[in-house]
Amino acid sequence: MEIKELAESLEVAKTSLADQQRNLKQVQNLVSDLGKEEQTFDIKLEISNLNKDVNSQTTLIEQRQNEIAELEASIALLK
Repeated sequence: MEIKELAESLEVAKTSLADQQRNLKQVQNLVSDLGKEEQTFDIKLEISNLNKDVNSQTTLIEQRQNEIAELEASIALLK
């Protein structure tokens, strides 16, 4: 794969990651709004699980951001 193709693929990955971040932020806001309302114990438990999932996804996105940054640095060195 040529450097140009790698750079283009990286841009697609960055765009996809940005979309995922926006979507996750929306989910986070919705879960937060649910938590503000009075809920039954079962619903509170589900909200807690959703928060854990959001935190897990946030960690994964941060890892992908780091990987993309490393790839960008590698591509810059190849140019």
